[in-house]
Amino acid sequence: MEKERIEEGIITSRRKVIHVGSSKAVTLPKLWLQFQRWLGREVSEVALVANDAIVIVPPDKEEKAKRILRELEREDR
Repeated sequence: MEKERIEEGIITSRRKVIHVGSSKAVTLPKLWLQFQRWLGREVSEVALVANDAIVIVPPDKEEKAKRILRELEREDR
């Protein structure tokens, strides 16, 4: 898989987990940040919504991310 790809309007990106001090982190794809800027959003923080998957969204999309994860859980049953 390429580092980043766009498929049907969805950006898919694999990122390495990196060490930052005593923490671990992932970087955000430049393409996603550019897309957010194009939408008129300047990203200064993100919300992480997680169960066995992690969805990273602008804070105003947190509820939508929760609905997506709940739907994925229903599909897995």
